[in-house]
Amino acid sequence: MSIDRLPWLYDSESVRGWQFLKAILFIVLGLCALLWMLFHKEVSAKELMETGTRIEGRVYRMETLKNGRERIAYGFTVGSNVYNITERLAADCNGLSRMGPITVWYDPADPHRCTTEHELRLEEAKPGRIWLVLFLVVMMVLAAFQIYAILQPPPGGTLIR
Repeated sequence: MSIDRLPWLYDSESVRGWQFLKAILFIVLGLCALLWMLFHKEVSAKELMETGTRIEGRVYRMETLKNGRERIAYGFTVGSNVYNITERLAADCNGLSRMGPITVWYDPADPHRCTTEHELRLEEAKPGRIWLVLFLVVMMVLAAFQIYAILQPPPGGTLIR
């Protein structure tokens, strides 16, 4: 008797069960991620510039990172509250100077949600959520194919013994 054929070391039904369970888990997680993306609407910087309140702020710091990206820190005042925004990636720092003015658009309901033209140009350069959605859909289709293959009867046999 070969060690490969010992029933307690390898059970094809057990392996098929685990494959089925993993495939179902991937589909459920993918659906949860898609539903979260569908119902969790983030206000984009462009929408914030159209619907938000415009105010002038001050640039506190500008720096170029090792990878060539620009990072800015700025602040603005709404009423008696001062909001300091730090370490925001920007497309560029053109036209900015330390302690110079910067135009900021913010959400009146939550002023920490704010943006500048420099951040908007960076956001426009990023790929959208569509690539994440496409990736999730492809992974879910592959999991569905795995479930289909698992549910097929094994060669020369049936699923029920």
